[in-house]
Amino acid sequence: MEKFNLKFEYISYTTSNLERTVDFYVNHLGFQKQNIKKSEKFKNKSVILEKDGYKIEILNPDYKIAPLNTGIKMFCFSCENIDEAYEKILQLGYKILFDLNFEETSKFFIYRDPNGVFIKLLAH
Repeated sequence: MEKFNLKFEYISYTTSNLERTVDFYVNHLGFQKQNIKKSEKFKNKSVILEKDGYKIEILNPDYKIAPLNTGIKMFCFSCENIDEAYEKILQLGYKILFDLNFEETSKFFIYRDPNGVFIKLLAH
């Protein structure tokens, strides 16, 4: 079977609150707004966020092609100082779901974004 010459562009997921989710990824995880897309025809809105070449498209709950009951379960991000990140997350009041742990060559922990999507932070 022929392989397609694909290049990753972005991940999309539907949120229950577009503004709150964009605020979380911009102000908490350091993403930058790249594009706000509005469709008058379908009355939809989405925001493309980017960090270090990776993009996420956040869709409003009325987005016609992406039902709310499907979506991403976890984003994994690496960080330089996992202990500092862990303390900062606790100070911000987020509940840690999977406490600091070691996994072969990395240390990580897991918590949730405002929509319940798991956020895994790890250091190699």
